[in-house]
Amino acid sequence: GTLKPATVSIISLANPLASAITCYFFLGEIPNLQVIIGGLIVLMGLLLYIWQDEKARQASLTQTAAPATDS
Repeated sequence: GTLKPATVSIISLANPLASAITCYFFLGEIPNLQVIIGGLIVLMGLLLYIWQDEKARQASLTQTAAPATDS
């Protein structure tokens, strides 16, 4: 499937976090406390966004799959 522009924008925020992790493993750089806290905040934000987006997608699928009732 395709990704929404908002999703791509949010996921791109993980780029600095990925760089810090890469530097740790390949260059041996040890991140300071601010980098670790910032990375955790970014990661939590990403997970919250993905979780909310999935909930919204499931809700829309449930609404479209519900049979129509005649009143």
